[in-house]
Amino acid sequence: PLELLEYITNLNLVSTQSHMSEYHTDRVICFLRQDLRLPDESVELALKQSQSNRGNLPIVLWQYGLVTLHQLDRIYDWFESYVY
Repeated sequence: PLELLEYITNLNLVSTQSHMSEYHTDRVICFLRQDLRLPDESVELALKQSQSNRGNLPIVLWQYGLVTLHQLDRIYDWFESYVY
């Protein structure tokens, strides 16, 4: 929870095209945790991997088996609606 949000805020997350603002970072984390019900550990792992590999967060979630294809589609829909 609070530690995770502090960690995320310091990451300068890589979105599908560019760096997300702190506001968007907080919103995507809330979406992943509340709407998709992903555990904090899964979100943290995906964030670390996407940052270290300059990867795409939604794809990292899927590659690690943390989301289904249906959930991946929902993530991209969410990004399209709220980030871009």
